[in-house]
Amino acid sequence: CVVGLGGSSLGAKACAHALGLSTIDFLDNVDPAFVKKYLQKTQLIKTLFFIMSKSGETIEVLALTQLLIARGVGAERIIGMSESSNNPFIHILKRHKVKNIFHCDGAVPGRFSVLSPIGLLPLIAAGVTFEDEIARLQRKTYEDACELATVTYKLYKKGKTIIPLFIYSEALHYFADWFI
Repeated sequence: CVVGLGGSSLGAKACAHALGLSTIDFLDNVDPAFVKKYLQKTQLIKTLFFIMSKSGETIEVLALTQLLIARGVGAERIIGMSESSNNPFIHILKRHKVKNIFHCDGAVPGRFSVLSPIGLLPLIAAGVTFEDEIARLQRKTYEDACELATVTYKLYKKGKTIIPLFIYSEALHYFADWFI
């Protein structure tokens, strides 16, 4: 289960959904009905939680972390990730003897953290083999990517800064959320 908001979860969520993974849950909302439903359907003692807060001060993540610990999720079932080792989130993890703590690079903006341990570790834990995915992506043409980048840059130089994105594929639904 990935616990985080915004860039801390959207990238992994977009990838998991696009790859058709059903083995990763996302606790990325503090809506009481959503959280209650998740807690009722999930075997917390058998779930590995990737809890992420880049700043370590995201109140929703702090609340969800404390809720999971109060519900009996043990330190061995938590992997914490933050860009600093001195923030409220890390203090909570250390107080509860969580040893699996990763520090992410603060220079990587939230949405692009999907390319860091924040996005990659949950996908690896779910069985994604990146060799297969990279080979699949390499079949896409490099020229197409360059052409899109060039056109986008030229339009930007002309003051056209809005990029319309229409996603009709259900498999890419969360990609649109990530992109936005």
